[in-house]
Amino acid sequence: MMWDVFNAITLAVLVYVVIPFWGAWFFHWLREKREIRKDRERIDQLMADTEAEREQYRTPTNP
Repeated sequence: MMWDVFNAITLAVLVYVVIPFWGAWFFHWLREKREIRKDRERIDQLMADTEAEREQYRTPTNP
């Protein structure tokens, strides 16, 4: 009898507390990784645009 109650309480804690916490943490981690990837892409694009603009204004050197 006591063992059944313990198992029921343990199962309830897992189902209603632990598993949702892990799920929320995982989705937060996934969203953060996605944001970092998008930021890196934006930075790479800005650097490429800046380099192209600098090339446009560079004067060719004649040796």
